[in-house]
Amino acid sequence: MVTGGTRGIGKAIVRRFVEAGATVVFTGRNPDALKRAEEKFTAAGGKVLGVQADSGRIEDAKRVINLTVEKFGHIDILVNNTAVFPASTAMDMTEEIWDETFDVDTKGAFFFAKFAAEAMIASGRGGRIINILSTAAFQIASPLIAYGAAKASLWYITQAMAQELAKYHILVNAVTPGATLTAERIAALINGNLVESTLGSNVSETMKKMESTLKNKGIARMLSKLTPLGRPGYPDDIAKAVLFLASDMASYITGVNIIVDGGQTLKNERFDVDDDDESTTNTITHEQSTGGSDKLLEGTYKAIIKTPMGAQEVIFTFHVEDNILTGTVSALGNSFEIENGKVTADGFSFQYTIKAPIGKVKVHVNGKLDGDKILCNLKTFMGSIPFEGTRV
Repeated sequence: MVTGGTRGIGKAIVRRFVEAGATVVFTGRNPDALKRAEEKFTAAGGKVLGVQADSGRIEDAKRVINLTVEKFGHIDILVNNTAVFPASTAMDMTEEIWDETFDVDTKGAFFFAKFAAEAMIASGRGGRIINILSTAAFQIASPLIAYGAAKASLWYITQAMAQELAKYHILVNAVTPGATLTAERIAALINGNLVESTLGSNVSETMKKMESTLKNKGIARMLSKLTPLGRPGYPDDIAKAVLFLASDMASYITGVNIIVDGGQTLKNERFDVDDDDESTTNTITHEQSTGGSDKLLEGTYKAIIKTPMGAQEVIFTFHVEDNILTGTVSALGNSFEIENGKVTADGFSFQYTIKAPIGKVKVHVNGKLDGDKILCNLKTFMGSIPFEGTRV
């Protein structure tokens, strides 16, 4: 049973369980999203059931657990994944923001675990409870004061329940994601509403703090300097850790927290971010350049670029005049102007700018023309991605 299983980390967890042969009940608040996810997993051969529920309501937690037991006879694994994280500094905090965060992230998770544990004890089969935490629980993460406090409370609950439920062979553990790029967060970054999408109401100081932090630190520098592994996390990274804790390989593990963050929480000055960067523009460079041509390059090319978030269709429209490359890049419903485009005997290169709350995020592409194809490398905040495009 997975709470919040229609998108992001929760959806990746459901997918991993389905692939492992589990029957999965998952919750969500949006009935359309539940239906789409259920249909997709069923079409892939999974045995799933989507249930509409608000994880902040105790009566919904009890109803979902009871429904799971009634329909399938027992519950073996609970994953508390649902969370809300409206951003607010202490001075901007309201009772509504505080209560909403704790209702879902702490109270709801606790009562899901309590009701699931009661069902596990009644069945005599033991079980697993896995709570999804956050690095905000262990590091000061203003303006996420309510979120960090709620997740720190859930970590205490995880340890206390692990101790109390051990005699029933119920293992209680946690997984802590670091910065994780979900499809929704990438869309928010590209559309320029990443800050607004995480804010509550009437939080002017929070807005200023978040915009200043993002503008000074930049996504690319945060990933390269704060993450020793050099990339952000993706939902499947978290799902694999959850699957491990749910498996027989973790049968002697309880009361632990697995941090899945690419090393972000390591105390290493080498990865500290310098706030006094000389530019608020986040420029991403690329080292590789291969062969190309001039006027022959002109035209439109369609590429399917395989990112860790899934395949994305991108359309490149090139115009060449005196070895100057201009045109557009179209992706995710947005169109971006090609900048600083050049065509030489050795290849072609250009960049385009993604509008984001951090300022200007420049993406660089280098490549060559090969008949009716372009063979390229693209580098974004998600890393370096090779791809090829076909003339259309």
